[in-house]
Amino acid sequence: IAQTLQAPDLHPQGYTFTYGVSNQQPNGWDWTNAFSLQDVALEFLPTDSTAYADGFSNADYAQVSNIQGTQYAYYSYDADGMGFWGGVDPSGIQVIHPEEIVTLPFPFTVGDVHQDSLSFVFEAGADQVHRDIYLTSVAAEWGALLLPGELEFNDVMRVETEQLIYDSIATMDASLLLVTTAFWAQDMPLPVAQSYTYSEVAGGDTSVLFVGSEFMLESTMSLDTEPLVERLRAFPNPAHDRVQMEGEPGQPWEVRNASGQVVAQGQFNDLVQGLDVSRWEAGVYVATSGTQTTRLVVIH
Repeated sequence: IAQTLQAPDLHPQGYTFTYGVSNQQPNGWDWTNAFSLQDVALEFLPTDSTAYADGFSNADYAQVSNIQGTQYAYYSYDADGMGFWGGVDPSGIQVIHPEEIVTLPFPFTVGDVHQDSLSFVFEAGADQVHRDIYLTSVAAEWGALLLPGELEFNDVMRVETEQLIYDSIATMDASLLLVTTAFWAQDMPLPVAQSYTYSEVAGGDTSVLFVGSEFMLESTMSLDTEPLVERLRAFPNPAHDRVQMEGEPGQPWEVRNASGQVVAQGQFNDLVQGLDVSRWEAGVYVATSGTQTTRLVVIH
């Protein structure tokens, strides 16, 4: 049997994933002892349901995460491969690729080597940034991956990738090297686990910035739009314009809109915090307190 990844068959309404994040890098195929320092929820949504859909019309889906602000990464999936179209950082800077950089080709068979590159210019504040990306991926091995919580994925491909990102502006140059070992399962839009090393490259020297790993703990398929909205909790109901959040007294909280802007913040004075959302625009909001993240849908 060919040990090959094909173009995934993805659910049109997207998914919700929970990943464990660690500063360790497990070796091999047995990750059962991996320890999560923080559990992170990722929404994997159709592009047209996100705030930046107009700028990323070539992408099919967006990975939306809320780590120190809302971040977006946009991807397309077709018979030729998985394409990365750029994204939006928590400050709202949009990095839009003029064409995709293919992160995984399809089909991708053990032993294959894939290379791609992209050169483009984008604006970051007052700066014009010239970015060059060089990517090499190797389909290294096929096997069964064991994860914490008795989660097991059979028929998984281990992919080794090196990605060099070179940025140049008028006053400085910077290079970032990202080396990943990713485990891909058929019909999953993102790796089910990966370890990564970020390094700075300057003057021929490479210095490690940080290392870590992430691994899937839970996945939920969005069945259709109505259950999705119910699961995200819709506020307010027709009779009320106030939202109640629960938390620990003294713990800070904040709410961001789909663009990553803070719309409300404070500290819990009591176990329950009330919010007046009558003047909020309808849409999706992310409420964060400590390690707890809740997605809210405001309807009027």
